[in-house]
Amino acid sequence: CPNRIAIDFYHRYKEDIALFGEMGFKCLRLSVNWTRLFPYGDEEQPNEKGLTYYDSLIDELLKHGIQPLITLNHFNVPLYLAKHYGGWANRKMIDFY
Repeated sequence: CPNRIAIDFYHRYKEDIALFGEMGFKCLRLSVNWTRLFPYGDEEQPNEKGLTYYDSLIDELLKHGIQPLITLNHFNVPLYLAKHYGGWANRKMIDFY
C-alpha cells in the first residue's frame, strides 16, 4: 500500500523552509489549496484554520528570505462543486472561484 502522506509539507513546512533557506532558495512556488480555504467551495466565509496555515507558511518563507510565488488554482476543485455543479462546465463556478 503506498504512503499517501508523501513529504508531509503541511506539518513539516517550518523545517523544510529552513532547509530551503540554507540551500539558498530565493523563491518557492506553492499552490493555495481551494478546499483548505473553502472545504465545499461555496461557503460565504473561509476556513479560519486554512487562513492561519497560509499566513504562517508565507511568514516562514519571508523569514528565510524566500519570496512566495503563489498559484491560486493548480488543478484542484472541491469535490462538492464537481459533484453538485459539474465543475468548470457550470458558469456558477466563476462566482465560487
